[in-house]
Amino acid sequence: MSALVLAAGLGAAAPAVTGSASAATARRVVHFEPPHSVHNARTAARFLHGTSPAFRRFAAEEGARIRREDGGCQGNSGLYVQAFTRGYAFGSVGTCGGYVALWTNRLKGGGKGGHWREVVGTQDSIYCPVLKRYKVPSALVGTTCWSPHRKETIPYHQA
Repeated sequence: MSALVLAAGLGAAAPAVTGSASAATARRVVHFEPPHSVHNARTAARFLHGTSPAFRRFAAEEGARIRREDGGCQGNSGLYVQAFTRGYAFGSVGTCGGYVALWTNRLKGGGKGGHWREVVGTQDSIYCPVLKRYKVPSALVGTTCWSPHRKETIPYHQA
């Protein structure tokens, strides 16, 4: 990704997002700045306005699981959602080390009908093949990605 920042002080690289719960481009993308730890239904309801009920349930359950399994870093554990659009969410997972994550309820090829799940977690730029496989909108994740074939960051665009 071209513009990198430290996500929630967890040491995980993530694209910079701006604005607060605002819409961007033709595809409505809700940005959360700063992202907050989501680790139960209460924090999901408080911090994830503009997301779907199914995603809030997923974020609360996944954040609670992460917090349970990460006893040494209780203050930072959970999901940190930076951006959301229908079918996709981007942010970081807060554990002692932390990493950037992409979540979707889309099937490979971008088709509808799946359940919310993490499709990639990394401390580096997200691979282009993953973004292309799920047809992740660039309004959500930015306009560059890592090409393992070319071994360099390349432009990425998906409406």
